[in-house]
Formats: sequence, C-alpha cells, structure tokens
Amino acid sequence: MTGHIAPRFEITYLNADDGHVTHTADAAEVRTLVEWAGQHGVKVRVRPCGATVTADHDTGCEATAAE
Repeated sequence: MTGHIAPRFEITYLNADDGHVTHTADAAEVRTLVEWAGQHGVKVRVRPCGATVTADHDTGCEATAAE
C-alpha cells in the first residue's frame, strides 16, 4: 500500500516510579497495547502525533518537533 497515510499515536506507560516509557504506534497497535494495559492494571496516556506515516517511511512523532 505505497503512499497510504496512517495516523500515528504516542502511547506512554505511566509507571508509579516515574520511569515512563513512550512508544509511537499506529491505531491497531495502540488498541492492542491499551487492552494489555487494562488487563494488567497499567495506566497509559495516548496522544495523537502531528506526523503521519506512509507505507514507505515511518516518521514517528519526532517529525513534528521542528515545526
């Protein structure tokens, strides 16, 4: 699917010890990770990234840092 634009999200695992881990994911992966977090009592924060991804190149959330 070359050229397909998919929204990206930033998911952060909110640990009690302030060791927050952040991961960039597409909607399907976020759904899976949120389900896992709910099953294990892990709090997460999900935010949309301003960047998008094409099938050719994964820019992640970092693409918006310079804007």
